Amino acid sequence: MAECKHGVDVVYALVANIPSFYHSSHLRNYFSQFIESEGFDCFHFRHRPDKRGTDLSLKYQTTCGIVRMNHCQLERLQKMYHRRHWLDKKGEPIAVLCFISKIKVTSGTSEFCIRLLYLKWCYINECEEALYK
Repeated sequence: MAECKHGVDVVYALVANIPSFYHSSHLRNYFSQFIESEGFDCFHFRHRPDKRGTDLSLKYQTTCGIVRMNHCQLERLQKMYHRRHWLDKKGEPIAVLCFISKIKVTSGTSEFCIRLLYLKWCYINECEEALYK
């Protein structure tokens, strides 16, 4: 693996389907291994409803967040957590899965547009073509 340099080749990803009972402390616990290895540059979570949920998220209210990291960390993050079960308060797996998808940022896409996407409660707006593959 190529050496990751802080702030070089930054990518963004959407962490979706987060159980609504999760707070920052739950996320720190769930992603602890990745956090301890300094995998995230930033994890933006404000308990916003996930508007792009799955069938299970109709039964379970879910939220979403945006992460920023070096490009070489994204593959590792996805291998460790993508499509893995979230855990309940007792540490037991629940039916809801964690989904992590890269946000495609083109040269014309500003960080403001990415933040706007998140502030619109993960609603896909006019930034969709610039942001998602």
